[in-house]
Amino acid sequence: MASPVSASDFIGNVRKSGVVDTVTWDEYLRIHPALPNQPHLLADKLVREQLLTPFQAKHLLAGRHRGLVLGQYRLLDQIGKGGTGVVFLAEHRQLRRRVAIKVLPGEHTRDKETLQRFYREARAVAALDHPHIVQAYDVSNEGHIHYLVMEYVDGESLQTYVEKRGALPIREAAGYILQVARAMQHYHERGLVHRDIKPGNLLRDAQGSIKLTDLGIVRMFEDKEVGLTQQLSRGAVLGTADYLSPEQAVNCHTVDIRSDIYSLGTTFYTLLNGRPPFHDSKITQKLVDCQVREPVPLHQLSPEVPRALSSLVGRMVAKRPEDRPQTPAEVVEAITPWALPYALPIAKVRLPEAQLQNGSAHPDLLKALTFYGVEFKKTIRRHWGAALVAAGLLTCLGVLWLASR
Repeated sequence: MASPVSASDFIGNVRKSGVVDTVTWDEYLRIHPALPNQPHLLADKLVREQLLTPFQAKHLLAGRHRGLVLGQYRLLDQIGKGGTGVVFLAEHRQLRRRVAIKVLPGEHTRDKETLQRFYREARAVAALDHPHIVQAYDVSNEGHIHYLVMEYVDGESLQTYVEKRGALPIREAAGYILQVARAMQHYHERGLVHRDIKPGNLLRDAQGSIKLTDLGIVRMFEDKEVGLTQQLSRGAVLGTADYLSPEQAVNCHTVDIRSDIYSLGTTFYTLLNGRPPFHDSKITQKLVDCQVREPVPLHQLSPEVPRALSSLVGRMVAKRPEDRPQTPAEVVEAITPWALPYALPIAKVRLPEAQLQNGSAHPDLLKALTFYGVEFKKTIRRHWGAALVAAGLLTCLGVLWLASR
């Protein structure tokens, strides 16, 4: 479609796009009868006055007015792009709630595998309810445009975070991995395998809470369509080379939760080292490396990493699945001592209005409080000597302070 040559053409595109509702637009034109007569100047003015976003203005100036509204959602910006879709920041037109919308590119809707995998992701995400997994709100289509409406996380991926900061402190890295392991245990109990655990799929908000996203190549053990990916992707390798388990590199259709534990281990390695185990190899070589090469132990790369923690990561990335922790719950138990001293905030738990009124506790909140209570007791038992010394020092300081008054 041709770019608008006049302000009138641009206004026509705004109306046809639906990004500004008719009442608001008519009121704006009434208050501002004299507008710039050049499309780009008018677009700049509307962006400054927050009637349009830069993303919307760019598309409208290019003559593209379709696709800026999907159902009840106005697209505000593009915030991501991956193999199975483009992700946009959007806003519900009535509720004003911001969401992330994953749109399957039009050219892929003709591909049976990609389209069915997209809807499989929607079903998988919708079935999960966990504070460390991005929630799915809706899935629909506008003609040939298929899209998934998800919870929007105002933050950045751990991939971006590590690229900016380099290797993370032990307690911080362990805290992130602990949250992901809890999310993994949740979907594991529902018969799912993610198959693409990596820093790029872990979103961190400003409070340090992690959300697992992008279940686009999830395998559902209980689903009747369990053979779908195998049927349509015969011979293909699904996943990301740096974080791929040895068995997934050979046959991605038969993996179980222990493959995700391997990927979580390489993610942990990346957070502590700043780079994944075989970062110096090309993609095809990485597929071989994960089969035959042992990653350099973390304690040899950084003296700050204790041997016990290095050993835990080494077990998570063991070549044979049976040599790894067998469930994410085992990882949670093993990693908790490294993360607890930082007292990561409990993820936000939404309490239903009825429970807020009658004072009954939410089961997820009870689980979280119980977990931290039990783990605190375990930590005290392990380090009771240090706790006694600390208590003694505090008592002495208190006595000295009182004596000095």
